[in-house]
Amino acid sequence: MGGTVEDENVVEPEPAQGQPEAEIDSDGAMGTAQEDTELAEIEAALASVETGGESLEEGVKDMTSATETLEPAGYTGLPQEEVPLPPIASTTGALPFSPEAYQDPSPTGGLKSKESPLQKDALPAEPELVSFFIKDERMDKLWKRADAAKERLDTDIHTVELGRMLLDQIKYARNYLLAGRDYYEEAERHINEVEFLLKQNLQARKWSASYGLPLFIYELIWGIAFILLFLALHTPVFAGFSADVRGMLASMICGGLGGVTGAWFALIKHTAQDQDFDKQHSMWYLNSPLMGAGLGAFVYWIMRGGLIAITNADTAVEAPWVIYILAWLAGYQHNVFTSLVKRVIKIFDTDSGSENNGGAAKDAPANLPAPTPPGAEEGPSKRG
Repeated sequence: MGGTVEDENVVEPEPAQGQPEAEIDSDGAMGTAQEDTELAEIEAALASVETGGESLEEGVKDMTSATETLEPAGYTGLPQEEVPLPPIASTTGALPFSPEAYQDPSPTGGLKSKESPLQKDALPAEPELVSFFIKDERMDKLWKRADAAKERLDTDIHTVELGRMLLDQIKYARNYLLAGRDYYEEAERHINEVEFLLKQNLQARKWSASYGLPLFIYELIWGIAFILLFLALHTPVFAGFSADVRGMLASMICGGLGGVTGAWFALIKHTAQDQDFDKQHSMWYLNSPLMGAGLGAFVYWIMRGGLIAITNADTAVEAPWVIYILAWLAGYQHNVFTSLVKRVIKIFDTDSGSENNGGAAKDAPANLPAPTPPGAEEGPSKRG
């Protein structure tokens, strides 16, 4: 014959052991045989699930194992950076909070209510003076003031608790008036309080509309900004920063979000529920997100410095996200931050621990962990 006959049964030589298949591909296709094999495995897993030849669990397991081979080499999933917490030796017992830390966030939460002085023993009134000062006109005018307060209460008060209290005050005032002129002062005292609360409630409702809505929008803008900034931490813009800087920024964002949440809670409470919103507290609402961010940075560094650790029985809570949760709590309720500051002060107060702090020095750690440079920290699993 003039030409050579190609044998259809000629077997292609297998690639040498250790040699990539792509290097011997004469057509220049990179890894086509390997991809075909992987796709065949996936199709076989699908077929096993559809025909019922194998159990559903085995088919899903085969699909998972076959799909994982398609991922590029060195793929480890999403970045899981962990910021190690201080060891349990840095403190003893659970993290103490003051009773004020358990209160609802409010611009008046940490203020003590001012009580007016009370007259212990009322002085006896002279009958002649009572008749001279307390005329029938004054008695009649005070009774009409009680009637007017009752009418205003019906139209201006929309909460059952406040309405009941004011109705009781009006009842007491009328009872004193019916008892005689000698009780005019007690009756007037109750009427004055009712009129004051009615005026305050009306003013609070006006301020809720003129100040409350802008404050709500202000907090909403801050909340959206904090969320966007948190998402931006995973972008290449912040890739050049150290783990400590990014951790501090994340803690500040969580603290700011806590401040926004606490401001929202207080705003709704004082405008819609208690109806005692006061424009004098606007600065608290404006400062709450910024204060929360600052407190978040403080929480991050005292936790990273080993000054405070959260413990449960004899084991430490080894979760980096605990730092961010604690930062959120500090922003949400600023009294949590006050408790942390007091705890840190007790740690450094080594001279008067047993004398002035009532044994507070026992809570201070005996040996603080040595500081480590940024980027050289060991993960929680490497600590003893």
